[in-house]
Amino acid sequence: MTSEPSSLPTLLEGRSAYKARLELVMPASLTGTGAACSGIAAAAAFTLMYVGALDRQRTVRPAMVVGMSDAAARHRQPAERLAWYEAAKRGDKAVTDLLDGWGEADKTTWYATNSREGVRDETFPAWRRNGALIVDESVPATSSRGRYSLAADFAALLDPDLTGDDLEQSVHDWQDRHLTMTARLRVQRARDAVRAGHAGEESLWLVEVVASDGPVTEERRETMIRWATDHGLAEDRCQFLTAFTSRTSAEARRALPVLARGSYAWFLDEPEALLSWLDLPTSEFDEL
Repeated sequence: MTSEPSSLPTLLEGRSAYKARLELVMPASLTGTGAACSGIAAAAAFTLMYVGALDRQRTVRPAMVVGMSDAAARHRQPAERLAWYEAAKRGDKAVTDLLDGWGEADKTTWYATNSREGVRDETFPAWRRNGALIVDESVPATSSRGRYSLAADFAALLDPDLTGDDLEQSVHDWQDRHLTMTARLRVQRARDAVRAGHAGEESLWLVEVVASDGPVTEERRETMIRWATDHGLAEDRCQFLTAFTSRTSAEARRALPVLARGSYAWFLDEPEALLSWLDLPTSEFDEL
């Protein structure tokens, strides 16, 4: 027996939207792994929301994630989504027959079948550690039955109607409740670090995470300044931070030489420190 179609959650636009939301909720700079917000993690988030795998209902297996396709994702009516879930439980042939019935010629899946290990061994464990995933331990990991569903309060963060300040506050609240102790410490240290040296000032910190975006270069800094001033913010109140996983990471080695003057760098493995690239006062040179 299937659940009523009306119980299915509203979907974000597509995988890119889910990836952006995951990067906001569980960025690599906090969780210590990109597996929680990677491309395949975005596919997993879409698939679990598509079938309504929430709070132990309509549990999925990793093969369902890699078996999702554009052909199926286009069909968003509740009855269609539940029909795909029932077909996916039976196997690839049932999914193919369903898509044929929908008139879909191109049934190319988002990922190859052997990619399911990445979902099972990397993304799902990262989600589980941080309170986003529920695992039915009564179902063996190698079973053809589903055992994974999203925690309801995490799924609520994927609501397309949750935006702006409400989204930011909901994400912060969820992080405070659910992230691992290490990740919560990173959150607090990052918040403390960007305030260091600026107590009492009302500053706007503009942050780029190199795991998902580029560093704050001179060009990027100028773009950010234009955005800030267009929104009525004073340029001298803008602070710029690029976040890296480590000073020794390949991303940091490539990006550090092009960081903008007047900006800072923060490193996941040294969360108590900031690296600054600031101009020295002229008097400093006079004393040399």
